[in-house]
Amino acid sequence: MGHLAAAGYPSVAFDVYGSGLSELMPGTEDPTFDSIAQDVESLISKLNIPIENVVAVGHSMGGIVVAKLASRNKLRGAGLIGPVLPKPTMAGIFNSRVETVMQHGMEAMAKTIPLAATGSRANSTQKAFIRALLLSQKTDGYIALCNAIAKAERPSYADAHSPLLIIAGEEDKTSPVSDSEAMLESWGCDNSAKNIRILPGVGHWHCIEAADEVGSALEDFVSKLG
Repeated sequence: MGHLAAAGYPSVAFDVYGSGLSELMPGTEDPTFDSIAQDVESLISKLNIPIENVVAVGHSMGGIVVAKLASRNKLRGAGLIGPVLPKPTMAGIFNSRVETVMQHGMEAMAKTIPLAATGSRANSTQKAFIRALLLSQKTDGYIALCNAIAKAERPSYADAHSPLLIIAGEEDKTSPVSDSEAMLESWGCDNSAKNIRILPGVGHWHCIEAADEVGSALEDFVSKLG
């Protein structure tokens, strides 16, 4: 967001219920990707931002949200950073995470993810920051979002016609380059309006491992949308 702000583009950062600083609301159903997309649409409407002026950007599971938004709205553009591609193998991975967190808390994730999910370029400071982010997550929220990924249906990429930029980590094991290439191929806009940028030596935490490259790529993408 810093690159976009410096270039004069206003941005809105959105927390999903149960993630970051946002708590799950008592008595409400756990989030799904449809409900998250609806929340984004409601926020955009509340802020009186025309949906056709919006460039929606999402990382990891946020890529599912952006794809859903793009498939049912005429966005100015869509940016997917290490997007998760829903598939049967994902259910097993994230159901296993749920069991681990239920038994051992977020410490279990903080011990493994900073090492397993980063690329060869990641330094110790970046890994420590990722660990701190994981430990700041509330257990119930993390479990709810893991369940959402495990149950996720594949968005209708062919119905998304906005210009597209995918930023993929060369060493991303969670969202491998091949998955990003499959999304790129399926996306419904003209081939000239969609592109993929692969970051060498980067794993799944693109915005931490290669912040300047991600920011520059997004700024370049947005600047060409007119």
